Amino acid sequence: MFETSFDSSMLGQSNIIVHCPDKVLADELMEILDANSIRWHGGASVIGNSQWEVYDRKTCYWIEGYSLLFGDLDCVGDGAYKGYIKCTFCGADTPDFEVATDEEFQVFLGFDRTG
Repeated sequence: MFETSFDSSMLGQSNIIVHCPDKVLADELMEILDANSIRWHGGASVIGNSQWEVYDRKTCYWIEGYSLLFGDLDCVGDGAYKGYIKCTFCGADTPDFEVATDEEFQVFLGFDRTG
């Protein structure tokens, strides 16, 4: 696993290798890639076709421009693919906090209706 977390802002900056250790995450990654006009090398849509089952937890995706390839994590190696951003997809960004309910927000603003 790579220490750097994938962020969609990385797309288009340079070539990227994304390790995706989970099938659900792979499907989520495909949605992000599709939204950024990335297709499988050859032009096929990535939606519903992550190819994750081939390598399971060792699945990596090579993103080169708007083209996608996949392979085994063992193929990456320490010295291989110099100049590529190497990262792990851990899921889309989620808030680090729980969103307040309407009631909690009203109390915060001083509109406590209970008193």
